[in-house]
Amino acid sequence: TGEFSGTASTQRTFEKLAALLDHPEWVTDPRFATDGARVRHRGTLAALIDAVTVSATRDEWLARLDAAGIPCGPILDYAEAFDTPQATARAMST
Repeated sequence: TGEFSGTASTQRTFEKLAALLDHPEWVTDPRFATDGARVRHRGTLAALIDAVTVSATRDEWLARLDAAGIPCGPILDYAEAFDTPQATARAMST
């Protein structure tokens, strides 16, 4: 499965994320309606996002986020990090 990271650092990106996660109401929720509000309520928002993202694999979410134009990437464990093309090219191993 694995973890991933995505960012919704602009209002438009947050709107895309809320729609993608099938929660467009988050955009008008006073706790999340502005960047400052999202920062103040980031724990609550993170828990809501986590509750949705458990429904698919990391790779599925990365594909969905990428297709929606939301910056994202995998969070790699040590084995995955050392199995990347860059680590291989640098002759790095675990």
